[in-house]
Amino acid sequence: MPSLRSCRREAGLSLVELLVTVVLAGMVFAAMVPMFLLAQETNAGDNMRTTALQLAQDKLEKIRQLDYDEIAADPANPDVLPNLYSTSFGGGQFGPTFVASSGSASKTFHIDYTVTPMPAGATLGAEEYKQVVVDVYWDPPPSPVKHVILQTNVYRQYAGPQIVAFNVSPLETVGGDTARITGWSVTLEAIINAADIAAMNAGGSPSGYVRFTVNAYNGSQVTYQEVATPVVGQPGMYRATWDTTDASDGTYVFQAVAVSRNGYEGNTISVAYPLEHGAPAAPTGLVAIPGDQSIYLTWDASPAGDLDHYELWRGTASGAESLLVGDLTVSSYEDTGLTNGTTYYYYVKAIDTGGDASPPSSEVSATPSPQADGEPPTVPGSFTAAKNGDGQPSIRLDWSASVDQGTPMSGLLGYQIERASGAAGPWTQLEANYPPSAVFYVDASAGWSSTWYYRMRAVDNAGNASAYTDVRSATTDEQPEYRLTVRNNHTTMTVFVRVQNVTSGLWYTTTGTALTSPPAEVSINKKGKTKVWSNLPSGVYNVFGRYGSSTTTKLGDLTAGPQTVEFP
Repeated sequence: MPSLRSCRREAGLSLVELLVTVVLAGMVFAAMVPMFLLAQETNAGDNMRTTALQLAQDKLEKIRQLDYDEIAADPANPDVLPNLYSTSFGGGQFGPTFVASSGSASKTFHIDYTVTPMPAGATLGAEEYKQVVVDVYWDPPPSPVKHVILQTNVYRQYAGPQIVAFNVSPLETVGGDTARITGWSVTLEAIINAADIAAMNAGGSPSGYVRFTVNAYNGSQVTYQEVATPVVGQPGMYRATWDTTDASDGTYVFQAVAVSRNGYEGNTISVAYPLEHGAPAAPTGLVAIPGDQSIYLTWDASPAGDLDHYELWRGTASGAESLLVGDLTVSSYEDTGLTNGTTYYYYVKAIDTGGDASPPSSEVSATPSPQADGEPPTVPGSFTAAKNGDGQPSIRLDWSASVDQGTPMSGLLGYQIERASGAAGPWTQLEANYPPSAVFYVDASAGWSSTWYYRMRAVDNAGNASAYTDVRSATTDEQPEYRLTVRNNHTTMTVFVRVQNVTSGLWYTTTGTALTSPPAEVSINKKGKTKVWSNLPSGVYNVFGRYGSSTTTKLGDLTAGPQTVEFP
């Protein structure tokens, strides 16, 4: 059996050597422990910064999804909305702290928010955008604590609540495709984007509202309503009504825009529809002025937007009138070749484009006789005709005033203005009793690329008419053609579009071809893609957009130049 000495000799180590080895190993291990601990702490710090960065990015993304009004930060009042420091705001997505958990361990992160109206010094509500800064950090360990700071800008054009649907009812479809309003009470209904409903009432009273307007086609405002209370049980729906009892037939433009509690406006949605109540109201203001073997009649122009012409009825006994003239397009008429001393009775009816006749006006009467004033007024002087400015489908006439020359003078009644397509006529009367104080007249019905010839004369209260002026002519400019651009801002959906002129009811292709029936829908891809309708005549167009299960109509106003319409 080998001895202990021989075993140590075989191992190659003495007892002293073995002890030295053990001591050295212990010293190395002791020296490496701090290095392991430092590496572990460094790794923990990296993990913390990574978590803080993810947390800051998440908060910024959630802030950008808020309504503009809701982006506010006040650490001194965390329970006042809108406030990013509130733990209940935005479904609990914000607040000053966040606890990250891993297994049984957890760590609290602190979050500071700063919201600054920009440019610097701008007051809230007058700024161009809000600068938002998110600062995320933690309590040690690990150390050192390093703040993760991210910044973004949110601009005001995204400020107001968005209207996703706008409806006008009731509508009646005529001619297969053209919708019109026939009811006496019209309902306007706007639906707010669900994500924007909170902004309508953010911060409490006063609340946001939807502004509804109805304008006549000539631009004059008919009604204006601000509705601050949504429909019961439907927090995103706002509703207004328009009583059309006193409204004239014609085309109207309906608009809605949502305004947040802090006064920021969202998108404006517009649609246009004609109003048709049936027969026009009876004409008013009928007056009969006797002359020598003549009677001059004048009445107030009918306010009906779809007026086509007038009928003048005459009789020699009250209530016994028969049709005298059935196609008058002006609100006056000179009835000549009458018998002096005989009393004549008259009334007038207004006829609309659908052939519906109004009730008769009040009956008037007059008896022609020789007049003390038998001398006509002077001829209107310095008569000229010229296009009414560049890019206008109208012609302006100018003259110097006539003078009544009778003894005794009966006074100037007004001017008769006539138009023809040729210098020799035949002549159509535009005005039969234009005010005697006027010294110019604009023929708004001239139309584009048109040449017209004009003449006029003066009439006094005794029925005497001056000689006609010399004939003057003018030519209007060619009708401008404009581009209508339609942009699809949806991030996920294609929009299918059709375009229709509000006044004519004609549909248009993208190349500007007019059609009497709807063409195939034009598809516009998502994320800012556009399609252009070119060569469109000046006017107002309904732009029908279909996406998903929704259909929205917007207004494209090309009366003054090209325009871009955006969905949503």
